[in-house]
Amino acid sequence: MKKKIIFLLMTLMIFLTRSTFAANFSDSDIRLICAMSSMAAYEDDNGVLLRRMITNRGWLIESIKDKNDKANAKALIITKKFDDGSLTKILAIAGTSEIKDAEVDLRLKPVTKQVENQILIHQGFKDYSEVLIKDLNINLVTELNVNRNENLYLTGHSLGGAVAIVTAA
Repeated sequence: MKKKIIFLLMTLMIFLTRSTFAANFSDSDIRLICAMSSMAAYEDDNGVLLRRMITNRGWLIESIKDKNDKANAKALIITKKFDDGSLTKILAIAGTSEIKDAEVDLRLKPVTKQVENQILIHQGFKDYSEVLIKDLNINLVTELNVNRNENLYLTGHSLGGAVAIVTAA
């Protein structure tokens, strides 16, 4: 029910905003497209509708699915190149939608993540992130290093939001 209310509110916001985003879109524009992307990452009817709305606004969508015994990672890479040559990419990560995702949610053991300062994170979120970025890591990092006009936003809903934070770290 909560997901449907959020979907309806986002749909209303879409119709109240301009139909295309300019190269220098505002913070509220990027928040809206990230929220839409988070919900579009699901494979339900709402996700299909939101993917159609996003592509109608000139964004390209690539579906990412990878799985192993630890997690079934599902995400979208949503890309738009603007007239000024800048490129914006959004990595939208799906949240809990199947039994395997619930198992990830319940894998509560804290583990260490290798970053500047050792931090403890949720084992399941780390597992999901590692499955997700196994193939993406090389491509996205290389693209970001080569093209300094490229922006990357990470977003997700529920489990996907937590994985977005871990992936960014």
